[in-house]
Formats: sequence, structure tokens, C-alpha cells
Amino acid sequence: MSKFKGKRMVEEDLIKKLQDLDPSGGSEYTAGTGIEISAENEISIDTDTVATKSELFSGDYDDLTNKPDLSVYAESADLATVATTGSYNDLSNKPTIPAGVTVLTISTSVTFTSTQIAKFIANPGNYLFKEVDGANGDDYFRINTIRSAVIMLTKTYVASSTTLYSEIFYINRSTGAVTKYNYTVNVPTAPTLNKTTETLTFTYSDNTTGTLTVVTDVTLS
Repeated sequence: MSKFKGKRMVEEDLIKKLQDLDPSGGSEYTAGTGIEISAENEISIDTDTVATKSELFSGDYDDLTNKPDLSVYAESADLATVATTGSYNDLSNKPTIPAGVTVLTISTSVTFTSTQIAKFIANPGNYLFKEVDGANGDDYFRINTIRSAVIMLTKTYVASSTTLYSEIFYINRSTGAVTKYNYTVNVPTAPTLNKTTETLTFTYSDNTTGTLTVVTDVTLS
């Protein structure tokens, strides 16, 4: 058995603490297994008795006590892909998000392709058509009628107190050619109501009289 001895002066409070470890009150105070401090404050270490760091703990997780129960947690292999990537594209059952509105210029010099016409028919609400008009500002149209031969874009507004103005674009479904028609509708003036009245005089039972005005004829002019 080999021993390592080193001599050092130990502070009184530390000695007192070491003395407390020896309930017998002997002349030598046991500081721990394999370590002794003599009355002369000489420290003796029994290297055959003192455990090495590796002997105190193997470093193996399985040798720990009071280990947490990890079975309640999911393993990464059991998680959905989105849980580790955080990507929207890895979600399942994603909602269908409508496409944004596409604005296209329309005029009689424009010709739409068959691919565009197919899209107009499939999703008419996804398109807004702009007519560039330098004099009166740009006008916007939406598809409001789809027929077997044409796609119609109509806009009607009040031009004056007596006039309605309509603009209609036709897109030929076969050729993609665009034609435009303008219509002015005159709002008729409201007719005047003419009526003829007659006043009747009558007598009450107490011999007093009264009058009643009645309409006898009505005409429009």
C-alpha cells in the first residue's frame, strides 16, 4: 500500500470541521476514506483506498440513478416532417388559396390567346381588364357573361340625369379578337299626372253642411 504525505498548516475553522467528522474525538481526524489528518496537521492519502474519478462514476448514462422518464417524449423519427423543417410546404391538408387578381389591358387592338381564353372561362373572377383612356382616365371591366361564342365585359354608368352610357367588350372565343360597342340610353322624362276633381256638398243630420273633394278623371302628359 502506497501513501502520499504532505504537510500543511490547516486553518483552525477547517480543522474544527474535520474534527466534527470524528465522533470518537480521537487524536486523528478522519477526513474521508483513505484520507487522514493527524494531530500534527499532517495529511495522509492512501492512494490504494481513495477512488479515482472514473471509479466514482463510469460516465455511462445507464449508471445514473433517478433518470428522467424519456418514454413520454416523441422521437424525431415519429414526428411529422414539418415539425423539424418548419416549412409551410411540408404541411398536409393545406387550404386552397385563391389566386390574386390579374389585371390585363384590353382594347380592340388586343388579341387574346386560346390559353388565356380558357383561363377566363375557368376562373372569370380572377381577371380585371383595364381600358387605357387618356381623355377620361382608365376604365376597368370584369367578365359578366360567358356565351358559346363570346365573352362579354360590360360597364354601365350614368352619363347625365337623362342618359345612361354602356360600354361592352366582346372577346371572340375562337379567334381571341376584341370588339367594342358603346350604347347610349336616354332615360324618359317622368310623365306629369293630371287629375280633375269635383267638390260635393252634403248635409249632416243636424242640418249642417260639409264638402268633399273627389277625383273624377286622371290623365298623363
